[in-house]
Amino acid sequence: MRKIILISMLACGIMSVGAQAFEESMGGVTANTKINDHQAANGFKNSNTLIFSGSAEVQLNGAATNTNKYSTPNGEASKGANIRISDIPGTDFMISGINTTGLKNPTLGFGILKGIAHADGADLAVEYSLDGKKWKSLRWEPLPVGEGSALIWMYRTTNELPKADKLSIRFRQTGGGSVYRLDDVGVIAAISDVKSPKTVAKPAGPGLISTFEESMGNVSANISIDDHMAANGFKNSNTLIFSGSAEVQLNGAATNTNKYSTPNGEASKGANIRISNTQGTDFMISGINTTGLKKPTLGFGILKGIARFDGSDLAVEYSIDGVKWKSLRWEPLPVDEDSALKWMY
Repeated sequence: MRKIILISMLACGIMSVGAQAFEESMGGVTANTKINDHQAANGFKNSNTLIFSGSAEVQLNGAATNTNKYSTPNGEASKGANIRISDIPGTDFMISGINTTGLKNPTLGFGILKGIAHADGADLAVEYSLDGKKWKSLRWEPLPVGEGSALIWMYRTTNELPKADKLSIRFRQTGGGSVYRLDDVGVIAAISDVKSPKTVAKPAGPGLISTFEESMGNVSANISIDDHMAANGFKNSNTLIFSGSAEVQLNGAATNTNKYSTPNGEASKGANIRISNTQGTDFMISGINTTGLKKPTLGFGILKGIARFDGSDLAVEYSIDGVKWKSLRWEPLPVDEDSALKWMY
């Protein structure tokens, strides 16, 4: 098999990547249930290894749907039961007994839905404790505010968790007036320190900032980058310059069953860039304006041709002047037997 690399959906934005150390889908219920009762009935996915408690409620309704969903490091939203944290101050949901020892840069990830548009999540405290008594706050990206931002599922991650064998996390209402729903709570860690990861992370889901995104447009046949640029075929042909010796491809796009999500939604599924196994083959985008952005990063969809390659042979670089280039670090691709010919972000 020839080694190929396909690239699609490049974006500047904010994202999180990693492998999933554990994930709690909240199981399923036939009626709204107390957390303690759901725990006693082994209703949580991790009921046998973790302790779930709190005054919030396990809800039957309100789960993510096919049109209102997010992605987690293990795939799409579970769409089953979820945790409803009411607008009553002090309402909480806790998971205890989490083991983060031996994990590299563990963080907390969770699906979240808010009840009112002007709430940005600041009234929902997300905390951790080493002893179940003293709690410290975790930072996480604010939720978008404004019309259309309520009752939409999103995915968020926090800053790094401490290493502990019996860590507790807590979501607690502080009294801002908004109801919140939670689902797919999990600990994410760097892939290199997770034993036999079966998946790699999707991006953190809708609601993140994307300053620009390039879908590569559409083509009716394979075409050179210069010709596609000249025909205004790229989504951003009018504002950016695209060049390089790689090729714009008609085939190989993400499909309904082989896809990823970006900060703007799902993969575009149109044309993509094929970087061959010929040394020096490249693809460049020039003219990107990152001034005034807070912590801009680069995101991209990628597919590799051979399972054993982790992407270290693909240099991802930036330049201020187009002459001197510096390498960007990015999470290695998995090297499992079935990891080839799969789109990832």
